[in-house]
Amino acid sequence: MALAARVVTLIAVGISTLAAAAPASAAAPPACWNASLWARPDTPRTFELYCPRSEHATVAAGPQSARLELLQADGEMLFVRLTPEATAPERDSFTLRLTGPAGAADQVVQITNIPLSATRRRAAIRSTSRGARAGRRPSRSSSTSSAAMTSTMTSRCAVAGRARMSTRR
Repeated sequence: MALAARVVTLIAVGISTLAAAAPASAAAPPACWNASLWARPDTPRTFELYCPRSEHATVAAGPQSARLELLQADGEMLFVRLTPEATAPERDSFTLRLTGPAGAADQVVQITNIPLSATRRRAAIRSTSRGARAGRRPSRSSSTSSAAMTSTMTSRCAVAGRARMSTRR
């Protein structure tokens, strides 16, 4: 009899453990699955955040060194446009306030800014400052003219086309 009581107790404990480990239901507060973004300084980019059980979102706290705008904030898919400043640090974040049927929750979204290499950054600063001083667009840094590049590509395509035509016969 004691053995049967122990088996019943173990089964009851096992069932309660399984019930506690069940997946989150619709009663759970909303949260975003992909709460990290990778961006480039001074480059606007639109991101898509999937936040199940969310009906609406607002910005609770913006990033320290970026411009953020919510493009679509209703439903499970949120679209945000992020433009980090040219001098943005490598790590930044912002907080979204998500509301859903089970209530509201704050979601912190991490931003990782991938800086340009030092050489590319210097070249970009040099070319924009040169163009701004002269009142014109920055010139290409390549020594090959666009007409020379076009004629080279045309001749390469013609040779490739002839080779392709000769193999078909």
